[in-house]
Amino acid sequence: MAAAQQAPSAPRAPQAQQNAPAAKKGRPEAPAYTKLSRPAGIAILLLLLALSVPVGNGRALRCATPPAFLRQGSVRSLVDERVISAKNALTVARRSNLEAGVYEAVEQAAQALMDARSAREISLADQQLAAAVGDMVAQAKGDAHLTSAMDTFGDAGNMLRYEAREYNQKAQKALALYEKLPTKALFAQPDLYEGL
Repeated sequence: MAAAQQAPSAPRAPQAQQNAPAAKKGRPEAPAYTKLSRPAGIAILLLLLALSVPVGNGRALRCATPPAFLRQGSVRSLVDERVISAKNALTVARRSNLEAGVYEAVEQAAQALMDARSAREISLADQQLAAAVGDMVAQAKGDAHLTSAMDTFGDAGNMLRYEAREYNQKAQKALALYEKLPTKALFAQPDLYEGL
């Protein structure tokens, strides 16, 4: 009788083992991110939020900022014309036998304008060139040829300032946006042509 009782109990044990894997197969395993603790999940969300603010600010500023000033219209050629007209005035003024420092100031200012790459740099260099050429003309005392060269120099300056005003109108939007950004310390201020 003891043997009869053991026989039925022996086959039941393997069936229980066979049913257990089937039950596990029916229930999908939870994804890895659900195994994170709540504090870890909150920390990750805060990190993503902290990163999204400067990234979004940077994209908005980039979209509002016009291309570099040198790519606006024909600015590079206008800068070249401004420098060439200053050098023409310099050539004419050399006949007046002024002090060497006067000529050097014009040459250095012209080179600074040629080397300028941003709207701010161009505006500063252009103002220095205008001052140096103006000083040279004042010391040359009314040479008729120099007056004609100065007219060309002035026309080139007017054209450059016109392009600068056009650029500044577009750049004002970027500047207004920049002032409102909570993360503006992370970005360079939009470039503007100053001293119009």
